[in-house]
Amino acid sequence: AIAMQMVWALCLVLHAALAGAVSYTPTEHGVLFAVQGYQVEVAVASLSAFRVSIAFGQLTPAQWPSRMVAPQPVYPAFLISAQATNITLSAGFGAITVDTQSGKWEIRDAEGVVSSSSTLAVQAGSAILVSIGKAAGAQQYGAGGGLDQVGTLTFNSSTPQVQNRKFMVPYFWSTTGVGALGVASADTTAAALNYYPATWAETPTAIVFNFTGQRADVYIMPARTMAAGTAAYYNLTGRPPVLPRYAFGFMASRWGWWDKAYIRETLEHFRNGSFPLDAFICDFEWYTPNPDYLLPNNGSPTFQDFTYDPLVYPDPVEQLHEYHDDFHVRFGGIRKPRLGNTELLNMARSRGWLIGAGRNLNYSIDAVREWYGANIAHFLAEGVDFWWNDE
Repeated sequence: AIAMQMVWALCLVLHAALAGAVSYTPTEHGVLFAVQGYQVEVAVASLSAFRVSIAFGQLTPAQWPSRMVAPQPVYPAFLISAQATNITLSAGFGAITVDTQSGKWEIRDAEGVVSSSSTLAVQAGSAILVSIGKAAGAQQYGAGGGLDQVGTLTFNSSTPQVQNRKFMVPYFWSTTGVGALGVASADTTAAALNYYPATWAETPTAIVFNFTGQRADVYIMPARTMAAGTAAYYNLTGRPPVLPRYAFGFMASRWGWWDKAYIRETLEHFRNGSFPLDAFICDFEWYTPNPDYLLPNNGSPTFQDFTYDPLVYPDPVEQLHEYHDDFHVRFGGIRKPRLGNTELLNMARSRGWLIGAGRNLNYSIDAVREWYGANIAHFLAEGVDFWWNDE
């Protein structure tokens, strides 16, 4: 009888433990579970980064394709553990623990807790807010730069965008000891194609990502130092290619290279005067006699988008070889993000390639990039070295 009582007692203990255990599903690189009405996948994303994928509604979280994240040749080993309402994914570089009842989560590096937040994610209208805890007085680096950031390296927010003289990204490394990269489920905002729908801003206790849509990915990189954070970031995104050596030298750029003779005379002045010169850059005048600022939305039948201006480049192949061989300089041509030729505009408009009623091409469309690249390829083959993408 005593033995039977002990067996029943043991069964009750096991039943109670199982009843209180959190439910989860292992995935290829991590674990899937529910938190307060939304789904979460925590996974290893590289040798030094986790991916936290969040989905509301009936969506299942999974890695969203992004050009910002490089394919990974190998993934680290990981361990899933569940205790009461907590789920932990551990790897050699750290761990993430999520309380599936309260929504609180912690980020740890190999030495201990570096970030803790009372809220993993909440849905705010058509957006998802993801909070990453920060230490008091923590500083955030690495979000980009522009004229309004001159003289400072730290940020309290980032609105990812591409502008003339400004480039911001959905990333930070914080002195709290963690870096993060946000990936949205759309490439652009609905209002402007040069903005990315994954912003972040700091509060007194957290750094909060704001994603448009019902799903989001946040890549978490535990890193106590900026050097370690940068290394983890490059492991995730791939190391950026280094510019050619001449790009670090002096480039003479202007709008007003009047003709072939003027270019040669100017280059001779640089060389005869022993002034440094590694490249020169032409504005409109290298490919069109007149700028396109006054063209209507239907363009002009005589405007040429993909040829040379015969006044400045009457013999383009010969000239470019001369500039390379005799003056040892590279040439860069400024390009505009729009078309001016009526026939090409009609074609692009019929295919839905333009932004609104204007002449700007929508480069977020794969077919536009492929078509445009094919039309400028001959310039590179003929000796143009690089582009300055303007406006």
